[in-house]
Amino acid sequence: MSTRLQTRQSGAVLLVSLLFLLLMNIAVATTTRGSTLQLRMAGNEQSRLEARQRVMAVMDGIISDLDHFPAQGGIGHRICAAGSAGNHCDERLIELSADLTHTPTGGSLDFYILRKGPLETDLPDGAENVGEGDAEGSDEDSGEGSGENGGGKAGAIVFKAAHFEIFAEFDGSGAGLASSSMTRGVMVKVPAQSQPQQDPPPQGNGGDQPQSAASGGRSLWQVYWRETGIDRL
Repeated sequence: MSTRLQTRQSGAVLLVSLLFLLLMNIAVATTTRGSTLQLRMAGNEQSRLEARQRVMAVMDGIISDLDHFPAQGGIGHRICAAGSAGNHCDERLIELSADLTHTPTGGSLDFYILRKGPLETDLPDGAENVGEGDAEGSDEDSGEGSGENGGGKAGAIVFKAAHFEIFAEFDGSGAGLASSSMTRGVMVKVPAQSQPQQDPPPQGNGGDQPQSAASGGRSLWQVYWRETGIDRL
């Protein structure tokens, strides 16, 4: 009788032990799966940020040089990277360093500038719309020429704002990386097209201020940006 009771007790202990072992295995598997998921999420977030930073660096490189924004060309005039292939570009002026255009194997980078309408619009508040051209003559001549443009100097250039959109996209799907695309709208101070033809003001690099770069009589203002999945600001 006692032998049968001991056998039943041993069977019950074994069953309870197996049950606890099963529950422990389930808990360990759940914890491991959660840790793996968190690790993947962290990797995806890092890849997304790297793709976004790559696109923003290209944008800043384009904005830093006002020569990328010529005053000629109508609405829809497209400016692409120097040496780029394809027949969809009207000009190929954008030159960036190899550090900005380098992409990992399997990734691709595309960027261009598009002229938007209207061709001419008023400058932002606080910007001067009149600059000095190649003025020749005496002070008396300057005095006689005073008028609406203020200052009245011979060879004065009236400025307007031209609207451009910069588009940049990095596609990392071929390399197992994240992708990112961004559009920035900018206004560039250019000589008004309705005035008599004059020598344009000198153009150089955009200086150290990408938000409001200046070059000779030209300036650039960033007015908006759009990013995939984010509303326009």
